[in-house]
Amino acid sequence: MPDWQARMVKGWPGRVARARRLARVPRDLDLLLTAFMVVGVVLFAWIQSRIRLSGDTPTNANWLTTACAAVAMALPPALIVLLQRGWRDARHRRTIGVLWDVSTFWPRRSHPLAPPSYAERAVPELQRRLWWLHDNGGVPLVAAHSQGSVLAVAALAQPCSRPAHDRVTLVTFGSPLRTLYAWGFPAYFNDALFERLADGPGIKVCRWRNFHYRTDFIGGPVRDRVDVPLPDPPASRFLYGQPLPRVGGHTGFWEDENMREQIARLAKAAGTDAVTRG
Repeated sequence: MPDWQARMVKGWPGRVARARRLARVPRDLDLLLTAFMVVGVVLFAWIQSRIRLSGDTPTNANWLTTACAAVAMALPPALIVLLQRGWRDARHRRTIGVLWDVSTFWPRRSHPLAPPSYAERAVPELQRRLWWLHDNGGVPLVAAHSQGSVLAVAALAQPCSRPAHDRVTLVTFGSPLRTLYAWGFPAYFNDALFERLADGPGIKVCRWRNFHYRTDFIGGPVRDRVDVPLPDPPASRFLYGQPLPRVGGHTGFWEDENMREQIARLAKAAGTDAVTRG
């Protein structure tokens, strides 16, 4: 085995471990924000106590004020640099697009300086597509990745007067429903909503499977009854001269044969001949 390949193989377990560790960072945002808040409260209390006891502003407080002002002044140039990098680099442009996609999901009053919410058009269009399939003898299967899973759940959870036999098979993967939306917007995305998908008014979800990787930094589990963890990496062995097993991350679902086979079995069990992807 060449030296470069030996080094790659030796570093592969560490790369997998780092990917899993980084995937946990978004789940710990509440701890990080709490730590920042505690540090800010402690600094504020210390500065106020020094001012009340001595009557003078501590030197460190002046330094802290200067640092905060410098950070505030650096934000606009940093935003410009970020936009320029997104314009030149497809990878950074994709990251910016994901953040923009999440922020503009909500109504216009939540982001008055951004374009109108695309969900106001996408959700009704998805509903109409599902109704058309039902009215024409189809049994739809909705396969939704990442933000598409949010659109799919929003469409299926809307109350509507549909026949009781209308059923949908829902497949989500890389879904931020629990990791981001239930954490940031618990009044809208919560256990009650996920339970209502099967029993609430409108189109019923007869089967729901949520596939996820341990190295996915955006998606993750949603509900115990529907979650299907996928092996990540898919194998711990490899053939000499062949690429090492890949790390799933957030986009590896499209190449995962295991997930494709399970979706095919779901489609066969539901008798579906039409697939709508969110």
